[in-house]
Amino acid sequence: MRGCHDAFLDWRLKSTTDRAKIIRAIGEELSNSKEDFAQLMTREVGKLIGDSRDEIDLCVQICNFTADHGPDALVDEERDIPGWHGCRPLCPSGRHLWYPAGGNFPCYQVVRYAISNLMTGKRGSSQARGKLYRVGAFPA
Repeated sequence: MRGCHDAFLDWRLKSTTDRAKIIRAIGEELSNSKEDFAQLMTREVGKLIGDSRDEIDLCVQICNFTADHGPDALVDEERDIPGWHGCRPLCPSGRHLWYPAGGNFPCYQVVRYAISNLMTGKRGSSQARGKLYRVGAFPA
């Protein structure tokens, strides 16, 4: 947990543009290693190989969408308040403990939580994401 928190202290300072580049790299690695990941999912959880490939494609789309739209969606929100000028800044809250739900979507369960949390500046603590995180060039 300490290592996760220490990594968060650095990660939260990265710009959303820099985070988007890393998230895109994760999507590219998923795409480049699609068959390896699909075969692994089929072996480990018994998915049909076509369903495993489709799941990887969905995860790549999540990464790309987040990389494309995340930086704009996470700008500080400024508000005009009579007599005031308000700003609601994006402030990631710290380490994010991730517990996957049950089901037969091993890659999707990781990506659906991890990618959005990475974009907002949070980090997680799960060995299941280790390989993808290493591809993204930051410590798992």
